[in-house]
Amino acid sequence: MEFLMTYGWAILVILIVIAVIISTGIFNPKIPNTCASISPVTCYDVKLDTSGTIFFTLTSSDTESALINQVTLNNPSIIPGTCTVQTNNIQNDIIQTFSCDLLGTGTLQEGIRFDATVSITYILLGGTNSHDISIKLSGTTE
Repeated sequence: MEFLMTYGWAILVILIVIAVIISTGIFNPKIPNTCASISPVTCYDVKLDTSGTIFFTLTSSDTESALINQVTLNNPSIIPGTCTVQTNNIQNDIIQTFSCDLLGTGTLQEGIRFDATVSITYILLGGTNSHDISIKLSGTTE
C-alpha cells in the first residue's frame, strides 16, 4: 500500500506541474505580425484589430507613383474580405500608415491568425510602364 501511495503522490505532483505549465500559455506563443514586400515598395508594420480594421505602414522609393489597388483578407475567410483604402497614393520616401475596414459591422476574436494581400500598381521614376506587385501581410488580431 505504501508503494502505491508513493507513486500516487508522484503522479499527482506531475499532473499539477503540467497544469501550471499549460495555464501559463507557454505552448501558445504569440505569432508576430509580418509583412513581406519587394522593392520599390517597403512594408514596415501591420495590425488587424478586433473591429475588422487593418492598418499597414508602407513607403516607396524611386517611384513616380505607387497606388494601392485593393486589400484582400484571405484568412479568416468567414468575413467579407475586400476593401479599398481611402487614400491610396504611396508617397515617395515617406512612411505612411494606411487603413481600411474589412468587416463593415461585427467583430473578430482577439488572437485569431490572419493572412491578407495588398495589390499595388507602381511606375518607376523616369519610366512610363506600370508594374503590379502584391504584399503579403500576416499575424494575429489584436
